[in-house]
Amino acid sequence: MKNLLLLFVILSYMACANEKQTDEQPQEQAQIDQQTEQNQQIEQTNQNTESINYVFKPKIFKPINESKQNPELRKFLNNLLTVIKNKDVEGLKPFLDESISVSLDGGRGWDAFLELWELDLKPKKSLVWQELKNAITLGGMFDKQNSNFYVTPYLFTTFDYNPYDYAAIIGKKVNIRDKPSTKGKVVTQLNYDVVKVLEDDGVFSPFQEKIGAETHYWFHIQMADGQTGYVWGKFCRSAIDNRATFAQVRDEGWKMMSFLAGD
Repeated sequence: MKNLLLLFVILSYMACANEKQTDEQPQEQAQIDQQTEQNQQIEQTNQNTESINYVFKPKIFKPINESKQNPELRKFLNNLLTVIKNKDVEGLKPFLDESISVSLDGGRGWDAFLELWELDLKPKKSLVWQELKNAITLGGMFDKQNSNFYVTPYLFTTFDYNPYDYAAIIGKKVNIRDKPSTKGKVVTQLNYDVVKVLEDDGVFSPFQEKIGAETHYWFHIQMADGQTGYVWGKFCRSAIDNRATFAQVRDEGWKMMSFLAGD
């Protein structure tokens, strides 16, 4: 009986310790982990095509977050997310490589980064904070040939559709509405599905809406079964939208080597 009582006390102490550790986990990383756990429950499989005439091949692109495999990278990203949350311009600089690539036309360096994202003019209102957070929290993957090179978000690596015509839903139970507004009727919900962005709106959609702290355009999309609707831009992403690359630099640790969009 004494042994059983002692075992119960030990197990209770371990449970409390684990609970305390979870509570102390950084909020942003907790969101990533929660997202990853949810994603693991979603099977990546092609839908049954026998009974439906699809207008394009359906597919699900479930998020992947390999940063947990590297404690140093995970710590680096946690700290970076804290800087992003605080919109700390000077705090951001040490996370960037001194020759960071900011555009496909050759723009490089801290000054180019500041100018592109208007951090020198309106630092608190710059879209870079929103874009960086979204790119990082979506999860990423290590380069298959080089584990010291990490790319986020995962879509840049995994998406195998034409990124100029197709995009991916980046959430679970995302509402698709009959008009570009939260007042629109929900016609269906999607879970990480590939969708086609219709040409009448494309990336130049005139419909924009602020929900909470974020502002995004509404996109007119077509689903694989031919049904159409509108999705708020936060939950619809092209593989060539803004993405970040990170590398482990000798004597400096992890650094952001690029943050840009395009192919």
